[in-house]
Amino acid sequence: MFEFGYDHAFSRWISCEQYERFKKLGFSTQSEHVVEHEGGQLCRFLAIGDKKYLEFVEIKNDDVFLKTQKEIGQQPYPTGVSFRVNKNLKNFFTKKEASFKKYDIQYVHKNYDWKNNSTASLPGWNFIFFRKPLYPGIEIWFTEYETDPVLGERKSRLSLKHDNECTHVLGIVLWDRSQKLGPILEELLERKNHHGEITLHDQSKIWITDTARATLGDVSYKKESPFLAVVLKTENLEYFKNNTECTLMEFFGKQAYRIEQHSKAYDVIVTA
Repeated sequence: MFEFGYDHAFSRWISCEQYERFKKLGFSTQSEHVVEHEGGQLCRFLAIGDKKYLEFVEIKNDDVFLKTQKEIGQQPYPTGVSFRVNKNLKNFFTKKEASFKKYDIQYVHKNYDWKNNSTASLPGWNFIFFRKPLYPGIEIWFTEYETDPVLGERKSRLSLKHDNECTHVLGIVLWDRSQKLGPILEELLERKNHHGEITLHDQSKIWITDTARATLGDVSYKKESPFLAVVLKTENLEYFKNNTECTLMEFFGKQAYRIEQHSKAYDVIVTA
């Protein structure tokens, strides 16, 4: 059995100002650390726990971005999630290639030093992605981090401590309006969906709500993506009390706070 865990999630069309909003909520932001990817994508990060993070992508020019995505054969998804595989990603691809052929499953290697050398086979990331969406409005892919003989084990981002005492990612919330996403994830991840909950090897969760409307607790969502939220654990929920940047909500019977973002982006939910 292959071992999967949450790696990171991204939202596009998040400006630097919107990213900096998280500083008001007690997160340690890294505005100076910006990675630029193809098509003028400026990527900023929130490290949460060990090797896990949230990624917020600013698009410098929509026309350039959309043209570049088309040229490299990728969809301009508003949001997405990567699942981390610690080893044997190529074997996983071989196992899934036939059953996911209709989604145009691909295995790709990318050097860590891709900006300076993208031709030689050097240590880097291995990816599995799908040229045809597994489910409309969200990108789902897999990442394996190779060991660099000079730098050692490659980490996603440096771990940071946050004033709000958020320590790790509990999971993600997806809206399965057509009741097709759950079965796809079960087959792909080789994990059972127990009453709307899939547990990964690292104990992070995928919560799947398949109601007619995108609802979660007492919150009704109006999202352009089925990716509703990333859920974080804090050791100090009181930190968020009376903070105007978030709102009180209920998350599966527990008190939580919702950090709302725009309609194309996932929200962030914090609970104890």
